[in-house]
Amino acid sequence: MHTDAPATLTFATDSPMLNQLHGNITSGQRGNFLSVPTDTPARDERLGWSGDIDVFAPTAASTVESARFLTMWLADLRDAQTPEGSFTHVAPDAGHLGDGRRAGGMWA
Repeated sequence: MHTDAPATLTFATDSPMLNQLHGNITSGQRGNFLSVPTDTPARDERLGWSGDIDVFAPTAASTVESARFLTMWLADLRDAQTPEGSFTHVAPDAGHLGDGRRAGGMWA
């Protein structure tokens, strides 16, 4: 399964390894954009962690059409916002996994 998002970037070099790296990045992005932005299909990495997508969003937006997907996920993030105004670490909220810190602040 993967997200059906059209490519927005054509990339080709004379280096087969570099071309394969780009293909792996795009393929990984498609596989990790299923309902929420995930990191890997293992363990709690299937949650929509805000720190991961915070770092990857600029790349995501340049490789495949990501606006609809990210807009949907940002609505989930807004819906998970606490009454104090902070955002949860994952969206949709999956219980109290931390809030109020940006981009993986729980490790800071």
